Amino acid sequence: MCIKRKKQLFFAVIATVIAAITLLLSACDDGEVTPPPKAKDFSSVCSLYADNVVEVAVGNTFGTGFVISCDGQSADIATCYHVAGSDPGAVRFKFNGENAFVGGENVSLIGYDVKFDVAFYRVQKPGCKALDLIRPAENSVAGFRSGLTAAGTEVIVMGNSMGRGTAAFDGIVSVDEEIELFGGYYKPLLRVTAAIDGGSSGAPVIDADGKVIGMGVGKYKSSADGAGNVTVVTGMNYVTPAEIVMALYNKAVSSDAAEIGRPDVSFTRGYVTEENVTREEVTVKITKGDKQAAFIWQGGIMTLKASEGLSAEAGAEYSKFNGKSLPSSITELTAMIIETDECAELEFSGEGVSIRL
Repeated sequence: MCIKRKKQLFFAVIATVIAAITLLLSACDDGEVTPPPKAKDFSSVCSLYADNVVEVAVGNTFGTGFVISCDGQSADIATCYHVAGSDPGAVRFKFNGENAFVGGENVSLIGYDVKFDVAFYRVQKPGCKALDLIRPAENSVAGFRSGLTAAGTEVIVMGNSMGRGTAAFDGIVSVDEEIELFGGYYKPLLRVTAAIDGGSSGAPVIDADGKVIGMGVGKYKSSADGAGNVTVVTGMNYVTPAEIVMALYNKAVSSDAAEIGRPDVSFTRGYVTEENVTREEVTVKITKGDKQAAFIWQGGIMTLKASEGLSAEAGAEYSKFNGKSLPSSITELTAMIIETDECAELEFSGEGVSIRL
């Protein structure tokens, strides 16, 4: 009987301790309950960026741009080179809520890059109400997204589709990164299902958290085979990633040259079949003067494929660029290369190997 009472007392004490710990933990949060995640609200995102999206016109051609930096007196606008070109005397911009386009002496070119299809302009705009995405205000959700945006992420495109004014088009990120041909050049791009029709090139692409993940380029074109049969493709729309846009903008504002100066980097995409299995192979080629190196990209590792003017062996593996570990994405690698001074030495190194361009 005594043993039974001792057991009952033991379990009573344990229960009391558990209750006390539970009470203590509930007291520590001051009675606050962690709120559930907020529902995605794209109407708020549209309102947030309404003053950043601008219509672009060159003659009778229309497109889109968006303000990435604003100091209250002027606005720096990003758009596509194939939309705006590089002549500040020819391009005009219309801001949210206004009827007239701004052009002429109020517009100046910051810089452009044909291969990456970007152009940056500065427009004199006293009282500009757009958000500054380079230096966002404290607690602001607006700004650029860094890193890759995962496939499946919900996004909207705010573009001047068909020149009929800014409208929002929703979708998801379908491919977080691929090397695709646009404007005659292969380059790293995002793919989304949100529409980027004619007139929406240069539009900001924004996720549900309010971050700009990139700038719309255009959609995959319909193609025809030798027999004239046309394949119409829908839902394949391409976006220049935010990190590449940012790297080019930083280069543009730090130089007086119209064409953005950067190391010469290019890309090709091919397919290799081994043991009846076909895989995609991406090649990154860097040229500097009479030196050239072509690497096979393998996510954080670059394997030398061929070189000119360098003492290097094909097949050598490199894991660092200018002393920094190579990133896992080719988008981040591209931004790293763009940010490098075009006259600086470029070094790739690995275990027991290194080359300099």
